[in-house]
Amino acid sequence: MNLTGIFTIALSGLCVVSAASQSPEIPDAALPRVLSAPDPIYPKIALAARVSGIVRLHVVTDGKRVVSIDGENGPMMLRPSAEENVRAWIFEEHSPTSFDVTYEYKLLDVQGCAAANRGVIRDLPKHVEIDDAPPTCDWVRYKRQETYLREQHVYPVELHVDADGEALRGPSEVTIHSEGTEYVLPVRDGLFLVPETLKNTKTFTFEARIGDEFVTIPQISGWAVEQTWTLDLPSKVPADAEDTYRSGDPKTVCILSFDPLDGDGMSIKVSSCRKRIDQH
Repeated sequence: MNLTGIFTIALSGLCVVSAASQSPEIPDAALPRVLSAPDPIYPKIALAARVSGIVRLHVVTDGKRVVSIDGENGPMMLRPSAEENVRAWIFEEHSPTSFDVTYEYKLLDVQGCAAANRGVIRDLPKHVEIDDAPPTCDWVRYKRQETYLREQHVYPVELHVDADGEALRGPSEVTIHSEGTEYVLPVRDGLFLVPETLKNTKTFTFEARIGDEFVTIPQISGWAVEQTWTLDLPSKVPADAEDTYRSGDPKTVCILSFDPLDGDGMSIKVSSCRKRIDQH
């Protein structure tokens, strides 16, 4: 036999040994039946870091439960969740065996407080899919708004007032002017309730007495009634009654910021929004 033939036989032998060393795939019909399996949890740290992916586990059973995990791969943030879950499975009694389980962690694209199909999809004991999304919504505020709107047809606006970096006591009431209508709204626990009709208003004007001054913010868009408001007052009050919206002094600029429930907010700047009461 020539060297080429010997080399070919040797390679063939290696291939046979390699194939024999691999665990044969178990037919679906031979896989143990799962009697009980709790819902796996998408780890909060993985959600915050927006980590998704697939975790594969090679598990070994004793005929009733998983007793060891011989092999694993996948994102490190997700492995502990998958391992903890599979160890809690209870099987119908069977001959001890081993097989692969795949956990697929999927991130949903959710904006704001929109509903999402969060949940778990199972094809036991081979595959588990966990669908979830990072928190993009302050659910406490959202549900509070939902309740007020449903029962009273109003939006609760949360108002914070600051001056020179320090929190001020807010007004006891605010006034809103919109399309010829004036709304005088009491403030309780930092909230005032805006009629839902203002949501569809193009713009409105906000007025409030804060301390010994009147504050006026015009041109507020209707969508702002769904936000939290933070009013940053400037350090300087104009000395005269000049046109309050044309002053160029940055020390007289008021900033009203709108913080939505679902992400970055917007703000508007108004020159000389403050007036002493004797100028009003």
